[in-house]
Amino acid sequence: KIPVDYPSIHFPDIPDVGLSKGDFSVDNNQTIDSDGYWKKLEGSDYLTLTIDLDKGVRTIVVEELNLRSGDIQLENVGENGQLRLFVKKSFSNLSGSGRINIQGEGSSRPNALLLYYYGATQTSDLGLHMHGNFFSKTADVIIANNTRIVGNVFSDCSSVEIVGGSHAVDGIIYAPKAKIKVNNGAKAGPVVGYAIEVSGSGSVTFSEDKAYDSTFPSDAFESDGQGGAPSGYSRGRWCSGS
Repeated sequence: KIPVDYPSIHFPDIPDVGLSKGDFSVDNNQTIDSDGYWKKLEGSDYLTLTIDLDKGVRTIVVEELNLRSGDIQLENVGENGQLRLFVKKSFSNLSGSGRINIQGEGSSRPNALLLYYYGATQTSDLGLHMHGNFFSKTADVIIANNTRIVGNVFSDCSSVEIVGGSHAVDGIIYAPKAKIKVNNGAKAGPVVGYAIEVSGSGSVTFSEDKAYDSTFPSDAFESDGQGGAPSGYSRGRWCSGS
C-alpha cells in the first residue's frame, strides 16, 4: 500500500458583512448588488434572483437558504467575479428543482460560485441543479432527486450519498473522511473518500485526460506548508472489501 496524504479542505471563517437585514423573500425578479447578511433567503417559483458581482467578489451570509423552482443567476461576472455564499444553519430545496448559476454570465465557470454550508444537520436531498463548488463543513451530504452538480463537492463529513438518478460527473467529490455511496442509477466523476461503495447500477467515471482540478477554487485547500496546496489527481488502485 502507498500512503496518500490528502490536503485538508479550507473552510474560511464566516465573514462579517454587517447586521442582519432580516428575511429576503423573492416576490418578483429582483437583484442583490451589495454584500449582506440575511436571516433567511428564500426563492420563489419561476422567478429569478440576480446577484450583481460588479466583476469582483460578492459575499452573502444567510442563516437559512430555502430554494424553490426559481433561479439564482450571476451578472457582471467578468473574468474574476465570484459569489461566496455562506449558509450558517440550514439549506433546503423546498420544491426539489431549484437552480443556482445554471444560466447567465457565470454558468460557464463553476468557480464563480462557492456555496459554503456550515450547518450541523444533513443536507435535505438537495434536488437542485447547480454550476459551482459546494462545501459542507461537517454535515453529511445527500445528493438525490436527480440533482446535477457541475463543479465539485468538498466536505469533512462522515457520509456522502449519491442516489436516485443524480449526476455529479463534472468534478470531484472530495470527502476523504467519509464513506461515499453511489447507487440507484446515480453517476459520479472521481471520488476521494475513506471508503467507497458503488451499487445498484451506480457508476464512478475517471477520465485520465481531464483536468478535474481546473474548476477548484484557488483556496480550496489549506496550505501544504510549502506555500501552496497540492494539485493533480490520478486514478488509484481499486479493490473489493468491507
